[in-house]
Amino acid sequence: IPGVGKASSQAAFSLYESRGGALSASDWTGVLGASRAVRCVVDRVEYGLDVDFRLLDESGNVVELETLHVAGDSESALLRQAAVAVTLRVIGAVVPDLTVTEEEVDRFSGYRIETLRPFFWGDFHLRNGAWRSAAAAYGEALAADPTFTLARLRRAEVHRWLVDRSIGANLDSILAMDLSSLSPLDSLLMVAGAKPHGPEQLEAYEAILALPAYRFDPYATLLYADELYHRGALWGVPLDSAVTMLHLAVARDSFLVPAVEHLTQALIRTGQAEDAATMLEHLGDIHAPEDESDLFYPRVWRQGWLEKFDPGTARETRAAMAALPPETVSLYARWVRYIDSPSTQVELGRLLLSVAEHLGSRDLAAQAFVAQGLGRVAQGMIPQGLAAFDSAAGRFETPETLVQAAEWAVIPYALGVEGFTPADADRGQRMLEGLWQRADIDLRIKVRAATALALLADRRGDEGLRDTWANRLESLGREDGGGTARPYRLASALGSAARGDYRGALDSTAEDYLAYDSVGLADRPFLRSALHLKRGEWYRALGMRDSAIASWLWHQNTDLEGMIPPPLIQAGEVDAALGPYAARKTIDASGAEGPE
Repeated sequence: IPGVGKASSQAAFSLYESRGGALSASDWTGVLGASRAVRCVVDRVEYGLDVDFRLLDESGNVVELETLHVAGDSESALLRQAAVAVTLRVIGAVVPDLTVTEEEVDRFSGYRIETLRPFFWGDFHLRNGAWRSAAAAYGEALAADPTFTLARLRRAEVHRWLVDRSIGANLDSILAMDLSSLSPLDSLLMVAGAKPHGPEQLEAYEAILALPAYRFDPYATLLYADELYHRGALWGVPLDSAVTMLHLAVARDSFLVPAVEHLTQALIRTGQAEDAATMLEHLGDIHAPEDESDLFYPRVWRQGWLEKFDPGTARETRAAMAALPPETVSLYARWVRYIDSPSTQVELGRLLLSVAEHLGSRDLAAQAFVAQGLGRVAQGMIPQGLAAFDSAAGRFETPETLVQAAEWAVIPYALGVEGFTPADADRGQRMLEGLWQRADIDLRIKVRAATALALLADRRGDEGLRDTWANRLESLGREDGGGTARPYRLASALGSAARGDYRGALDSTAEDYLAYDSVGLADRPFLRSALHLKRGEWYRALGMRDSAIASWLWHQNTDLEGMIPPPLIQAGEVDAALGPYAARKTIDASGAEGPE
């Protein structure tokens, strides 16, 4: 327990025996090095045990006195409950800020102190955002007892709050272990967290919070809020709902750093300057030192606040970022998505480009141009955005960078996004057809090319060509074992919608709407945007305005994955860049008369 050390049991018993069963204050302070001692007298009574509990200070004075009443069905149960009651009383007196339940003390009673002490330190560090110390402490607990599954779960939780957020695989492996060290709440949260992202997982968190015992639990509230914030919009949950849940998580534990950090970024993103400033100051007060993580969030969000609300000062402080490691500058340039500031993304892209030029790094230069392209498209400056993506492919030419440059020229035009021209689409079409014909191209690139060309043919009303590309997608699926199922279903649904069968188009893509596409984050980054925009249009054509709006909310997600190669875009970035277009469609639909 943080702040509490326990004298060696063997040393204490030996000293107790040598003193004839009577210890003085000098014995526990001088010999054992303890500042306090507990003295208990246990009496057998009719209903169980009475424990006369006394906590003594360094002078031997009684500072806590209470009679603890213990009931049980057997002698072993009585002794166990007595130990639990004494432990809780000691913790309550010595560390009043620490919340430990009777169930936890009882569950942990079978573990050695060498296992529990680092575990409790890990919990202390996790709450304070000391990620490196938390991971090390849980590792120490596991080294002492590899069967302590709860420590393994907590160590996985540390990864939830890091840049790569790689917790899913960890939970899957933990589920196969001995779960006896987990509390009922830990077990429920782990099972919910191991579910695929989507409505089923959100419902699992909601069910946990609906239980009277857990409805006010801050960490359970945070996990639900975190999922809503990053991915709830993919299933029609507006960003405001996530912000509300983050407020609740902080209200339930205002010193829980992950909750305060997430609320800080959410308030910045949603334009709440004063509240964000207050929360940012609080985050700085409670956050662990900056050497505990790769990114020091108080500094990250301080710059984010300036970028959003004080651009003049932000320009001055931004220049100093050139001295940061290039990888950090790159991360800032891409993850500025978290504050929804396209102009900042352009400026950070320029800064990264200057760093890349200084280092002579083609990879960094490509990343810089990608950041500028994303920012320019979100600003509605389409020619400049397309030029930036072309520059990225020119600096770091791979099939992946070439196909994404071509997709930017083709797919937004095919989806009807303003500012993208037929000439852009013609140029992109030639690039995609060239990639399709290359024998050395990976199947994933061919799938992306075929999907884009099917969308383009649909925009142009060329049913025959659209169906040709859909058939080619189906054929590719036979080669790669079904990896083209989602693109093929979308291409086929385009045909249904073109024939006026909007319900059929919605039904055939319903599975892809509900099931999270983890593979598609990098392998097909445009597919999600295309799916949501098209489904919204089909709902609108059926007069289902509210469903259309829910589909067009998808771009409010911050579903960014840290492990995708930096010169390449990912689905969350495409969603953000096309977000202003979707927002305009939502406003237009909201103004239409009549409910769904």
